[in-house]
Amino acid sequence: MAKKNYEKLAKEIVRYIGGPENVNALVHCATRLRFKVKNTQNVDKKKLEQLEGVITVLDSGGQIQVVIGQHVADVYDTIFEVTDLKKENPSDAEESGEKKNLLNTFMDTISGIFAPVLGVMSGAGMLKALLILCTTFGWLKADMGTYRQQMESLRLSRYFWHILQQKNSERMSSWQWELQRHYSIRI
Repeated sequence: MAKKNYEKLAKEIVRYIGGPENVNALVHCATRLRFKVKNTQNVDKKKLEQLEGVITVLDSGGQIQVVIGQHVADVYDTIFEVTDLKKENPSDAEESGEKKNLLNTFMDTISGIFAPVLGVMSGAGMLKALLILCTTFGWLKADMGTYRQQMESLRLSRYFWHILQQKNSERMSSWQWELQRHYSIRI
């Protein structure tokens, strides 16, 4: 989809969400636009799903999630360029007086900490599985240099895990930081 088509898509998404006045906050993840709306009755999910460039629409956890795909960041930026919506910090959205479910807040905090480092965790797990397979089939032995080098890289990933976790925690508000600091999972 060309960049010029994002403007039309962005305007239509906001229109069918109920207009800028119905949006409390807008964020995005890897494939979805996540709208926190004032009134879900104003959202026309059928028309949103029929838009070219929209895969599906979900209503989950008090959010309207518009699944766009890999070009979601471009659509997200275009929405702010062509509409009256303003980008807010997550802490600004919290101060707007919106009541949050404690469980949803906890899950948002945990996913905010772990989502950016899932690649490191997955890569380390896959490497460990590969090493186990290689030693099981006798292709590698624990005293071989290749085995030792790969095990050391796993140790390093666990070492740098704490640095990545710290960086992600810095992006959160102070109460989220305190929650993460006290209940941090250490590998």
